[in-house]
Amino acid sequence: MAEMPEDAACIAQMARGDEAALQTICTRYRVRLWSYLWQQLDGNRGAAEEALQDTFLAVWRGAATFRGTSPVAVWLFRIAHHVAANARRHMRRHDEGHLTHVGDESVWEASATTEWEAQLVDRLTLQAALARLSPKHREVLDLICVQGFVSDEVAHILDIPAASVRSRLRYARQALAQFMQGQSAAEEVAHER
Repeated sequence: MAEMPEDAACIAQMARGDEAALQTICTRYRVRLWSYLWQQLDGNRGAAEEALQDTFLAVWRGAATFRGTSPVAVWLFRIAHHVAANARRHMRRHDEGHLTHVGDESVWEASATTEWEAQLVDRLTLQAALARLSPKHREVLDLICVQGFVSDEVAHILDIPAASVRSRLRYARQALAQFMQGQSAAEEVAHER
């Protein structure tokens, strides 16, 4: 989703107390931010909803600090990154919201006889592979591959060097490929039995 030219104007209006401008930004970015936060909070729907509200509250409160040196989307995702980090710390302290892993071996043994079943198994395999990545690698992968940011923008969002972004992305892609190849080999062995 490309940034709208009016986004910076909306932020300026929010800085002056315009709630309609906040509603415009919420409407434009809610789905993308929720998806990002849901991913960062290991699929915990409640935590993602709360983090989304906290993100928009921080955007409202911080609108006057927006200087326009980066695109509005980068600024919003940087705020969401910090909100998600705080939420993860809170969840760890309170032992809530753990990622639900697909650990039932019968899922992997199921025969994929239809296209739908094959797609489901592929999706579950990818989900399991993503779950094995560290949060920092999953986050870079999500920001680039799902959210559409370039490495320099991700570096700004995460406050790390662009070289670190590229390194994390390369590692994440290699780890996913290795896991997926391992799963394919395991499926071939299972089918040969």
